[in-house]
Amino acid sequence: RLGFAEADPTDDVEGIDAARKVVITSYLSFNQVIKLNDVKVKGISKTTLSDINVADKLGYKIKLIGKSTYHHREVNASVEPTLIHKSHQLAAVENEYNAIYVIGDAVGDTMFYGKGAGSLATGSAVVSDLLNVALFFESNLHTLPP
Repeated sequence: RLGFAEADPTDDVEGIDAARKVVITSYLSFNQVIKLNDVKVKGISKTTLSDINVADKLGYKIKLIGKSTYHHREVNASVEPTLIHKSHQLAAVENEYNAIYVIGDAVGDTMFYGKGAGSLATGSAVVSDLLNVALFFESNLHTLPP
């Protein structure tokens, strides 16, 4: 069995974990708060081998993609199986790797790519989160005057 899902893969396979990431990246990207329930989620569990084979013959891969856009002061967010052309950078993201593909007004198309699963990636993420919490509290602590 190939894969890096949790012991209970439901959140990964049904797109819930990706939806959580979309909520966070939407806030960081657009400075807009959205709730998990605001993200339209369709998991990949109903994608069949036949679907994958047809996509392959047409030159595509099926990837579970989380997406958010900001238009007219509104965030639209979704997670769903998506056809990605094999020539697109996102098609090469496999196994324990994750990617964030950003289309920005000033920078154009940019992709951030790296390990997103496994013990080292998880440990690194935990340490990073702890450092961010510490920096937040350090920057927001003020002493009272004597």
